[in-house]
Amino acid sequence: MSQTIYCIRTPRLIVRCWEPADAPSLREAKNTSKEHLLPWLPWALEEPTDLATNLALIRGWRAQFDTDQDYVYGIFDRADGRVLGGAGMHVRIGKRAREIGYWVRADAINRGYATETAAALTRIGFEIMGLERIEIHCDVRNVRSAAVPARLGFVHEANLRRRAISADAPADSMIWTMFADEYPGSPVARVTIEAFDVLGDRVAAAAG
Repeated sequence: MSQTIYCIRTPRLIVRCWEPADAPSLREAKNTSKEHLLPWLPWALEEPTDLATNLALIRGWRAQFDTDQDYVYGIFDRADGRVLGGAGMHVRIGKRAREIGYWVRADAINRGYATETAAALTRIGFEIMGLERIEIHCDVRNVRSAAVPARLGFVHEANLRRRAISADAPADSMIWTMFADEYPGSPVARVTIEAFDVLGDRVAAAAG
């Protein structure tokens, strides 16, 4: 039976549902990363944003999370709780499928945080949510983002013309896919995670 996972612990990260108290930290992470995020994420055009705007964002995400409409997570440093970025398990690609998205703040890139996050979300997607398919989409120009699914064993299925969500001109989008029967042989199946439900009860834990 599929369960909604509110928090995942990895060796270095806590990936969890955003809470209202995170609004100041989310604001700081986005506002200081505008130039880094702008080529790939249209919402970066609106930065910098104020505290009220970020609180409203989080409240909306939490409402969707609690009603199983969509799943937006924050990425936090397990050591000190600092916001490192955000991620999602988006429902927009069909039944029993999810699209994983991620962003990492400018001063935390090139440390493998996006890969660690995507691996954790992929694992809960197949092992706990019972998904049949998980996809990662990215702009063909975003070499750093495309390296994440490649490392995790996703298959590059296609480039779709002018489908990328971009802040400037339309760009082609890479589609990376993993199916449930491919998951056991992938690097993702060996990652270490702990997963928790809305009450904080442990749902799954595995050693890599």
